[in-house]
This record gives sequence, structure tokens and C-alpha cells, in this order.
Amino acid sequence: MMGFIFLSFSLLVIVIWLIAPALLGRKFDNFDDNKQLNINIAKERLAELDTQLKNNEIDQNQYNQIKNEIEASLLDDTDEQKDAIINKELPAHYKRTILVLLTAIPFSAFALYQYWGSPDTLTNTAAPVQISTNQTTGSDTSQNKHSGSLSEAITKLEARLAAEPNNPDGWFMLARSYSVQKQYQKSAEAFRKLHALVGDQPVVLLGLADMLTMSRNGDMSGEPFELAKKALAIEPDNITALWLTGMGYNDAGDIPRALELLQRLLPLLSDDAKSSQEIRILIANAQRKLGIKAEQTNGAANTTTPSTQTDQSTARLIVKVKIDPALRSSLADSDYVMIYAQRVTGMKMPLAIVKMQVKDMPMTITLDDSLAAGPMGKLSDAAQVNVLARISKSGQAIRQSGDIEVKRGPYINNHAEPIEITIK
Repeated sequence: MMGFIFLSFSLLVIVIWLIAPALLGRKFDNFDDNKQLNINIAKERLAELDTQLKNNEIDQNQYNQIKNEIEASLLDDTDEQKDAIINKELPAHYKRTILVLLTAIPFSAFALYQYWGSPDTLTNTAAPVQISTNQTTGSDTSQNKHSGSLSEAITKLEARLAAEPNNPDGWFMLARSYSVQKQYQKSAEAFRKLHALVGDQPVVLLGLADMLTMSRNGDMSGEPFELAKKALAIEPDNITALWLTGMGYNDAGDIPRALELLQRLLPLLSDDAKSSQEIRILIANAQRKLGIKAEQTNGAANTTTPSTQTDQSTARLIVKVKIDPALRSSLADSDYVMIYAQRVTGMKMPLAIVKMQVKDMPMTITLDDSLAAGPMGKLSDAAQVNVLARISKSGQAIRQSGDIEVKRGPYINNHAEPIEITIK
């Protein structure tokens, strides 16, 4: 144990030695730069002064007076900066940071070691290390080291939980670890164990619902949907509960209820621009299905028929998208389908975009200014556009390797006839 403590203290000293300069600050790093900047400014002012004298804008006496003032000001500024740097004290919060590090690092290291490590090896260094005979060789040895470390941690945690099956923290950690490895079914089983211990806590209900949905390739019907609704009843403003329950109602065909939940969710995402944009797109899609104008956000009190909407004189494109049957069999229901319009020339960022899933196809959608991807441009900003449909595993806006994309166009931004796209 003493050897462990000595080693920990030595590592602590090294860490503080490495990071202290950054916390303390390099006192003289910026002095030369500031001095040179002041000199350059003074030179520019003197050059302007020479020009004014040559152009008879000032006389010789004024020239001499201003020149002396510039030189004196330069000298004063340089001396003040040097004094300020020399006399600068370390800010109090930096001192507190160092004290916290001095205290927290050894205690945290010791606590983590006690939980994850093997204290027995400190007192019994001669104990042999047991290596599983089930390990494979060859290509398996080239796996990512981090993945291997996580797998080892999971194995240890599984063993710990076998001995301590009533440890809720352990089951939660195991469930999240499985999800990182995309072992969604195992993660769901761990969440079930946790649920049996702690009951109907929203974080547990939603974790189980999410993992069950992922294990079913995005299908929320049945148990996942019921779990999400139960979590929402407990915490009406829970972001994840609103999101999952809204998706569940949408998949079940209850579009008005889905729209209501998505509209409740949107204000809660004010600090998350990306998620807010996704919800706005889902809201616009739901409104379109109900025949509601996109600018209406407070329910279905005022509605219009689709034909009334198409009579408006704004930029609008109707796009019919389907997937070739030969390709469909190789796709997962949860794969993403993005339909968007972009400029024919210039910046290729989407001017209007709808993000759906393969399971939603075939689909007829309308691209307009309400589906703008951001403040940099909208459909009505471009006279002509290309229309694209792309299948993506990742759902990322930037095209990735393996994505399948089809482009049609160019079209004017209020092309009257439906644009038909078959992805194959």
C-alpha cells in the first residue's frame, strides 16, 4: 500500500508541474507583442503627421508638439504594461484550482482504484494473473484498445453484479456500457434489472424504452411506447419523454397528439440548436399531414386544405420519393432518408430539408421556406435549385461513405408539377 501511495504522490507532483504553468500564466509572454504593437501604432501616427505637414494641414510648431506627445505616450504605455505584468498577482480562482487539484486528484484516484481496481494485488504481488482461455488470436488482436478496455470493464462489472445483484448503480453503469457497444438487447436486460430494484423512475423507464426501440430497428410500438408514456406522466417536462412519446404517437398514426407533444418539447430545447431544428422539421411534417399552415404552432384550431396551401405564391416544391424494391431489401427501417433542395451553383448547403426514415417510404413531401436548414438561406432565396434524396446510415448532414444519393433538376423554386425521385 505504501508503494501505491508513494507512486500516486509522485504522479501528482508530475501532473501539477505540467499544468501549473498554464494555470499560473506566463507573465512575460505578451509583453513583447504589446510593445511592438504600440510601436507600430506610433509609427503610423507619425507617418500621418508627416503627410499633414507636407500638405500644409499643420505648421511646424503643431508638428513638433504632436510628435512629442506621441513619443511620450509610447514611452508611458510601454512602462505601464511592463509594471502591470511584473506586479500581476495570481487570480484567486487560479489558486483555488490548484488547491482543488492537489486535494481531488489523489482522493479521486484512490476512490476509483478501490472501486475498479484490485486492492488484493497491493498486498499479494505474487498472485498469478488469470487469463481467459477463450481469448482468440489473429485479427482479434488488432481491435481498438479502447473497445478492449471497455469490454474488460464490462466483464469485471458483470462479475461484481453476479456477487452483488442488488447494486442499482452497477446495473445502470452496465446498461449504459452495453449501449455504448451497441449491444442494445443486453442493455435493455440490464435496465430491466435496474427497474426491478428502483421502480418507475423516469430515467430508467426511458432508458429501457430507448434500448428496446434500438434493438427493434426503431420500432417503438408496444412496450417501448408504454414505458415512454409512463415516464411522461411522472415528469411532464422531461425532454426525452416528450421526444420518445411524440415519436410513438407519430408512428401510431395519432398525428394531432404527436404534434402537441413536439410543440411542448420545442421551447425546452432553446439551448440546443441542432435538436431544435430537428423538432421544427418534425412539427412541420406533422402540420403538413394535418393540412395546417406551417406558421401555425399552437394546435389545429385554424386549418386549411392542401389545395389552399398550394395556391400561395411562395416558393414551394412537391417531391414524391420512393425506394426501388431491389434496394429496399438491403436497408434497415431505421436508416435515414433526407430530401432537400440546394442551389444549382454556389454554396451547396440545404435550403429546405426533410429528414425521415426508410420505414416512412414512399412519401410525398413539400419543401418550402418553413423547412430552411438555417439562417444562411431558404428556398425562396434561389431562383433555381436541384432536389436531392439521400439514404444515410448516420443521418449526418454531410454526405458519408456508403450513402446513396439521387439528384434531380434544376427546377425553378415554385415548380408546379410534383418531382418524382426513385432511389436505387
